[in-house]
Amino acid sequence: MKRFEDIIKEKVENFEYPYEQGAWENYNRRRRTQKIKKWGLASTVIIGIITTVVLILTKPEKAVMPFHSKQNNVIITTNNSIPLNTQVNEIKTNKDKQTQTTINHQENNQSTIKQESPQTVTNNITDLSTTMSENNAQNTSTLNTASFTKNSSQGCAPLEVQFTAITTGKNCQYLWNFGDGTTANEKNPIHLYKKGGKYNVYLTVQWNEKDKYTTDVQTIQVYNKPTALFDYSLENNTVRFESRTKQAISHKWLIEDTIVNGSYWKFDITHSGKYMVQYIVENADGCSDTSIKDINVSYKMPVQFANAFSPDNDGINDFFGPQVIDYSYYQFTMNIFNKTGKCVFYTKGSPALWDGNDKETKQSCPAGIYIYKIIAVDKKGNKNEFSGQIKLLR
Repeated sequence: MKRFEDIIKEKVENFEYPYEQGAWENYNRRRRTQKIKKWGLASTVIIGIITTVVLILTKPEKAVMPFHSKQNNVIITTNNSIPLNTQVNEIKTNKDKQTQTTINHQENNQSTIKQESPQTVTNNITDLSTTMSENNAQNTSTLNTASFTKNSSQGCAPLEVQFTAITTGKNCQYLWNFGDGTTANEKNPIHLYKKGGKYNVYLTVQWNEKDKYTTDVQTIQVYNKPTALFDYSLENNTVRFESRTKQAISHKWLIEDTIVNGSYWKFDITHSGKYMVQYIVENADGCSDTSIKDINVSYKMPVQFANAFSPDNDGINDFFGPQVIDYSYYQFTMNIFNKTGKCVFYTKGSPALWDGNDKETKQSCPAGIYIYKIIAVDKKGNKNEFSGQIKLLR
């Protein structure tokens, strides 16, 4: 009787494994599958750990955004609130479910799976986080804008300009630069430019420490205006006006109802009293200035007097009195005094004439020097006083 060991040995040596078509290929396929599962699982675990650490370090205060990997068509989701071992188990389960699909896909396309290294994955995650931060900062800085309008771009000094700010957002601060060394913090300021010049205006609006916007520069052109200056002088009943204004192309004078153009003007007065004179000048930029003065003048009546007369009834210089063209236009009051100051003659009316006789005694006054005082009033209300000496001849 054969031993048990001999019987087993004989069975083993005589055993033939039945031939099966594709058995070797199936064997190789199982080996590749096991290898892929081994490396895929290791890579997935490493990627999960690195992703979790990076996202925790970059944004510890917020939940980490999902990270999607196209490696082996596996979606990996990390969350700071889920323990790391739980994430690994979930990743492993998903990996096992999709391994066969991945193998079939690789065989059909005859391609080789290339695994990314953990360092590459870490760099990609860091770059993505940096890009998102830069985009957020850029969007924040350009979220709000500002501009402004003005009611005038040019004019003569002093020029008052109304500025109006146009901004987005709320709770902002304003800083105006008017270009003449002055600033303002109002939203819609009114600024007065006192001198001529070209001024560059801009507005800076700030919402917070990082969000600030400065507008484009707008120009205000202010022109200098001329200064109306003039002199005047009075000669007889004529007032002479002369301009002292420089760089003026237009001169205009106004007195009562009279308007005259020119840098020099003569004006004939017709009555005593106060005259209001307006002098208006304009330069090449269209800027003007006006000077107003009150001039007190005394109208001198065109009255003449002889210095001697001879009352001898010969028809030549027989009377003394004021001489005018139209006596009906005047009223006179005349007094004649001798050397001792005695009034020898008095009359009121027009004409006013002295015949050389003493008005009280009706006697002829002796030859000699006499003093006259005459008050004349015309129909316009002008009043002149005249005095002087008259020589009486006998």
